[in-house]
Amino acid sequence: MRYHSSQRNMVWTVLFSLLTILSFNACSDANNVTGPPEPVPLSPDAKLSSLTVTSGSLQPAFSSDVAIYTVDVAAPITSVIVTAQPQAAGATVSINGQTSNSQSVSLGTPGSNTPIPIVVTAQSGSQNTYIVTVNRTPLAGNNNLQGLTVSPGSLAPAFTASTIRYDVNVASSIASVIVTAQPQDSGATVSINGQTTTSLTVPLGAEGSITLISIEVIAPNTSQKAYTLFVNRALPSGNNNLSALSVSAGGLESMFNPATTTYDVTAPTTTENTTVTATVEDSTATLTIDGSTAISGMPSAPIALSGKHHEIRIVVTAGNGTKNTYIVNINRDDD
Repeated sequence: MRYHSSQRNMVWTVLFSLLTILSFNACSDANNVTGPPEPVPLSPDAKLSSLTVTSGSLQPAFSSDVAIYTVDVAAPITSVIVTAQPQAAGATVSINGQTSNSQSVSLGTPGSNTPIPIVVTAQSGSQNTYIVTVNRTPLAGNNNLQGLTVSPGSLAPAFTASTIRYDVNVASSIASVIVTAQPQDSGATVSINGQTTTSLTVPLGAEGSITLISIEVIAPNTSQKAYTLFVNRALPSGNNNLSALSVSAGGLESMFNPATTTYDVTAPTTTENTTVTATVEDSTATLTIDGSTAISGMPSAPIALSGKHHEIRIVVTAGNGTKNTYIVNINRDDD
């Protein structure tokens, strides 16, 4: 069977009309699009008259007509107490699913958010739900030191929180040092050479050795930072020279020089004794005069003189054990 051309034209006309109507309706709907619906007003007989959360403040401030709040608390806070009172007599309150006007609610881990629903039910059965979201602050990540000292000794370079390696030079006579380290965050933990403490006495190695001291700072969020000290204990000094020498029986016949080790002194025949004052160049050196221990820079005990020529020996022992001997010849003049 065939369609006549007039019939075909009629079919196309109907289809075109339908498409035109659909397009018009679609455009009309698009032009009439509105924003999200207005929030439903709270039921007037199921409102709160007060709402508080311990350890924090509501944001925004409480209003019986505002249903959504946030509260920020510090990281150490593990729970809060929520207290809510209804406006209408006979209305009941449930906090976090428990029928109560006051409820302790455990919080999530530091950095988490804990929503707490507060449902008010009126005697009529109508309900309003208030929600408080408690934001627990993340644990701090401050693992810096505020101060670092070594006694005796000084840090090189000078301390800054961002510098983690230091050298400390001490004399050979120093057998131990006291290390003190204070964190910037009072909640951080400090360990020195593996011991949890902010101050520790650390024994040093032998003279001439380097002792490594590690300081670790652990922030409240467990992030770590390591500081390192290298304590350099000096070798014993080899300086066994005198810096000054004098004799009470008379003056040295040649000017004193640390490199000159023999001196003559002329004294009257009647001189029966003398004292010798010798000063060491290095304070770590020790001193004997005529076989007896002496103090650097102080007169010796009186030394009895015998014969026309009397030899006095001054022995200087350096820190490393090497010795140097100075000789003073006392010549008693017959004149």
